[in-house]
Amino acid sequence: MKTYNYTNPTKPAKFLIFVNYAFIVSLILSFLACINETIFFNSVLNGILSSEEEIMADACFSDLLTTISNSIYIFIYIPSIIIFYVWQYRAAANAQYMGIPYIDQKPHWGFWNYIIPFWCLYKPYKFMKQLWNCTEHFNNTKSYSSWKDLPAPLCIKIWWGTFLISGLLNRISHRWEMRLDKNPDAIIESYISINHLDLLGFTFLIVCTISEIIIVRGIMNRQIECFKNANNSQPNVNVLSENTIN
Repeated sequence: MKTYNYTNPTKPAKFLIFVNYAFIVSLILSFLACINETIFFNSVLNGILSSEEEIMADACFSDLLTTISNSIYIFIYIPSIIIFYVWQYRAAANAQYMGIPYIDQKPHWGFWNYIIPFWCLYKPYKFMKQLWNCTEHFNNTKSYSSWKDLPAPLCIKIWWGTFLISGLLNRISHRWEMRLDKNPDAIIESYISINHLDLLGFTFLIVCTISEIIIVRGIMNRQIECFKNANNSQPNVNVLSENTIN
């Protein structure tokens, strides 16, 4: 038997939102670096850069910009994943603490949903949808017989759709880069096409991150309101803290 405690969702949610804004900045930097690299490749392919000195100077600048943007991206991306999992666990634990029934999974499944093959294509979406909609158990302002009948909000659909698309584009780009033709001209043309895929992937990932910010802020506000309504409906607040699941 495990007892889940209520955690004020404000601080973890706002911290995650802050990290997501920083992640968007890193994505924009990567986007700009990718554009610069594409311009460089086009200049070489079209003969705009004629001398070896010009090519080397532009190549060094492009590599430097790409290295800096990739370093910033990785530096923010890895902590953002950890912070997201921590926030999601606490949000799910809050739902269990408030006695919201019929949640399909325990809070720790918020992590495993992302790494189990095939399962990861749908379960994270369902888990997030339930986190959003389960507060209707207390915040019941709509004429639904059960919060499970509620459709997923648009922000969650956009979040998960853009997440899957960006991941697919990244995989295609990586595999393409690993199988480049040895012909120099073909390599440049391939890199230009790969960069176009990367630019599209960055765009989808930016939209995904913006949607995540909307989701995190929405769940935070709904849980605060839910906790308030739950306590107002239960004179003895300790009744809520005794909710357990197996």
